Amino acid sequence: MAHLPGLSTPRLVTFNDVQNWLTDPASPARSVDELLHRLPEAYRGHAVSLYESKSNHLASSENPRLVFYGPDAKLLMAVSSDPADPRYHTVEMIEYVSSKARFEFATVDFAKQPPAIERNPSSCVRCHRRSDPRPNWEPYDVWPGVYGSVHDRISPDTHEHASFERFIRNIPHNPRLRHLVSPFFMKQSSWSGKPIYYTVNGHSGSNAVLTHLLNYLNRDRITHRILESKDHEKYKFAILASLISCSDPESFLPVSQRLRHSESYASVLQDTRIKITHDFERRIRKSAKQLGIEEAEVENKADTIGLTDDAIERMAKLRYLLESRKQDPVPVKDWSMSVHQTSYDLNDGGNGLANLVGHYFPKAFPLRDVPELPFGEVPFVISWFNPQTPYEFSLFKLEEPTPQLCDDLRNASLQAF
Repeated sequence: MAHLPGLSTPRLVTFNDVQNWLTDPASPARSVDELLHRLPEAYRGHAVSLYESKSNHLASSENPRLVFYGPDAKLLMAVSSDPADPRYHTVEMIEYVSSKARFEFATVDFAKQPPAIERNPSSCVRCHRRSDPRPNWEPYDVWPGVYGSVHDRISPDTHEHASFERFIRNIPHNPRLRHLVSPFFMKQSSWSGKPIYYTVNGHSGSNAVLTHLLNYLNRDRITHRILESKDHEKYKFAILASLISCSDPESFLPVSQRLRHSESYASVLQDTRIKITHDFERRIRKSAKQLGIEEAEVENKADTIGLTDDAIERMAKLRYLLESRKQDPVPVKDWSMSVHQTSYDLNDGGNGLANLVGHYFPKAFPLRDVPELPFGEVPFVISWFNPQTPYEFSLFKLEEPTPQLCDDLRNASLQAF
């Protein structure tokens, strides 16, 4: 049986470290740039650049918003690179607190001296879903408004390509941009002679890595929201069965319990398919407009694992079991990190929501009171800024569940009610 997932790399920076640097009696950090200078290079070597942002920071093609995320994305640190930005002297941070299974927010305003620290400010959480805030980050691998917006690639003859070249020419003239650790992009020649750029952290796509890491943390958050839900002990066998692709979630509930759900599984499945498809199309349209190319060209390059029947059905089964309850529903709509709040797409470039079983099973069934599950641990190693010290975490490769296993889980579920 695979063990509980966990990142193997020690954390480089925490919010407590930032607070200590601000209050260091010998040499306190008194500006954004002094704070960034104290960050280990191995932390600053993980960053994404946003030329369009819905945040409080301004962002443009030449002066993008920078988000540093380190080797595990447990502390995100965002800064503006536009000197004209009213919040140029403000750092925004998101920290994943494992002991609470929650993302917490903070700002540091260096326009005030000593710097003013605010925890979970309303200006942040109102845009990150107040009830259970999380980062805003789109699913793999279309990230509108981020350099490398389609598969970490910046193709010739796109608006993004011209903007990116202006951006890299501006770096020597903008002190804030010089905190980026090179190489943060790769350059290749195309058949036309124009360069193709790739946004990278060392040897891996910077947007893709952030997507993997944030989804890993988000699945831990989701697991705890499920564990905290009402009647979890009754529903857990059906939830586990849905995660490993057993069919017909309604058959895992007695008829009397099905009546406590507002919709049938068929109805939820249809709605889920529509919402995931529409959200994918939304990102394609937005990226095509930003890039100045046809939507079909973006769609042909985009990853579509999130649109597969398996991915949609797994999400629909969980929505049926958790979100369609007439009383005490679990807001599955809050699971996605998309800025679009009706998104149900959790595509991370790996197995997506299928990986939730590796987080959920060891915590929901600590006594291992179910048969051996049909998944195996798949180490996922990404070489980051220092190739000698890669970080590693586990994904889970599902095999087809046996009819006997699904029957055993169905019987256990019916008995639980």
